[in-house]
Amino acid sequence: MPTITKMPNASQHIEGIINLRGKVLPIISMRRRFNLMENENDNQTRIVIMDVCGCQTGFIVDGVSEVIRILNSEIQPPPSLMLSGGIGQEFITGVFNRAERLLIIMDVDRLFSNDEHEGLLEISK
Repeated sequence: MPTITKMPNASQHIEGIINLRGKVLPIISMRRRFNLMENENDNQTRIVIMDVCGCQTGFIVDGVSEVIRILNSEIQPPPSLMLSGGIGQEFITGVFNRAERLLIIMDVDRLFSNDEHEGLLEISK
């Protein structure tokens, strides 16, 4: 984990910013974003960099086991019960069955409101 610089007056789920190859990236805590219990960072904790509405953003995750490519045709719609309530159901776009494991597909662009998108763009300028 690189050193994360705290940002004053940032939303509670924004951990801070990092410098990645000369570019400033906002860093989001996925645990805080989904109101989950905090964990100490360990040797499995990673920052995953993704494009969120045109802005490169880092997400702190508990771990990464592998990176795979999935075709749209391989994604099944989520079961209706999955969407009926709970944390983050509005972000779930599908389910992928891989070697006896079900992977939940999230749309990271839906994780933030329009105001939050603008804030992320401001941070990364």
